[in-house]
Amino acid sequence: GHLAESLWPGFLPEELSGSVVRALVAETAPDVSAVLASVTNNLVRIALKKTDFAEFERILLAVESAPRRAEPCSEHVHLAFLAQNILHESNFRKLMEIALDNRPLDDVLPRILARDPTRVIEHFTGLLAVPGGVEMLPAMARLMRAIGEPAIGALVTQVFDPRSPRATAAVKLLAATRPERLVEVLARALPSWDWNLQDMAVSELTRIQPAGLPLALLEA
Repeated sequence: GHLAESLWPGFLPEELSGSVVRALVAETAPDVSAVLASVTNNLVRIALKKTDFAEFERILLAVESAPRRAEPCSEHVHLAFLAQNILHESNFRKLMEIALDNRPLDDVLPRILARDPTRVIEHFTGLLAVPGGVEMLPAMARLMRAIGEPAIGALVTQVFDPRSPRATAAVKLLAATRPERLVEVLARALPSWDWNLQDMAVSELTRIQPAGLPLALLEA
């Protein structure tokens, strides 16, 4: 890892990660496979450290597209672990931290995070439940819009969640991201919410005035 950083102080060469993963797929000796898997993990770490998300995505795609054998074998155990570890919790949290930072949003980041929009929303739900978390709502909305329908659709589903904190977070995120989608489900969702959430949703939508709101309120 330190050698790679010293050789390439800027971005890593595009072919480097692909070559390492191809070698890992072809390798039959378990001990050599372990070394190649360790090298790949180091490349992931360096890409994240350098905020080189194009390289991070290349490694992820290379591992995801690597052929799998029907029967598990010792030399491919490391490949299976790699697929899980690239987006393990600490890496995921780092990606989310950067995505919410006050900087231009890298186009690659939403593509990486779109693999698991539910996990993104769970992260936001936790943030919105702590003091000061709502101040990050504009950055959350920016990321949700960039991820697009997979995330928006998951939010629409979550507004019906019987657990109040999850429904509240979904309403806040939808109102900030796609208020018209919240209007579409308002009549069905409103009866299931407690009074505080009903009041918050109606107040926020009244402030925004998305199309179709008067009819939705009449239906509700």
